Amino acid sequence: SSSRMALLEGDVLVKLGRLGEAEEALERAVRLEPRLSAAYDELLYIHVQTRNKEKALSVLRRHYAILDPGSDKARKILADIATLRKLQ
Repeated sequence: SSSRMALLEGDVLVKLGRLGEAEEALERAVRLEPRLSAAYDELLYIHVQTRNKEKALSVLRRHYAILDPGSDKARKILADIATLRKLQ
């Protein structure tokens, strides 16, 4: 699917260190398939690397919204949100 191709493109661009282009590809993947968990993980990685707290929080919130609130992944994301909010 085109969402998977965008995810793959983003993954390759992250590995090449082309984070701006990777972010665009991964955002495209999420637009095409909002439940594509791996794309959120990659986006979070980019925003942590670039120290963009607001974008990281946005990705975490969007990722949480697609998950079962009782899942381990959802609980981990809530903990990550709480941790990130405390950082300056």
